[in-house]
Amino acid sequence: MTAPRRLRTPRALALLATLLCAAGVAGCDRTEAGRKAWDAGRADDALAAWNAAATAAGDDASPELLYDRALAALRTGDLTLAASAADAAARRGGDAFAPRCDDVRGHVAFARSEAMELEAAKPGAPPTTLDKALA
Repeated sequence: MTAPRRLRTPRALALLATLLCAAGVAGCDRTEAGRKAWDAGRADDALAAWNAAATAAGDDASPELLYDRALAALRTGDLTLAASAADAAARRGGDAFAPRCDDVRGHVAFARSEAMELEAAKPGAPPTTLDKALA
C-alpha cells in the first residue's frame, strides 16, 4: 500500500480558493473579477474590484488580496493607497510577503521623488521642493 499523495501548496491553495468561491465566501467574486480585469490590462477596474473585496473581507482580507490591491493602486497612480496596502499585506503575510511589499514601497518612493523633481524643475518653484523629495 502506498502513502496518500500530498497536494502541493499552490495546487492545494487553488483548490481551496475554488471551493470557498463555490461556497459563496464574501469577496471571492470581486477578487476573481479583479484578477480578470488585471489580466486584461484594466488596472482601474481591478483596483475597484479589489477595493470592494478588501472592504467586504475587512480584517480577514488575505495578504494576497492586499498585495494585489497595492499593485493596482501603484499602476493607477494612487501612491498613498499603494503604500498602505503594501504595509497591510506585509503585516498580514509576514516574511513571505516582505520582499514583494518592499518592492512596491520602493516604487512608491521613486514615483514620489519623480513627482517632486518635476515640481522642483518648474519656474519659480521654492528651492526646498527637491529636498522634500529626498526626505
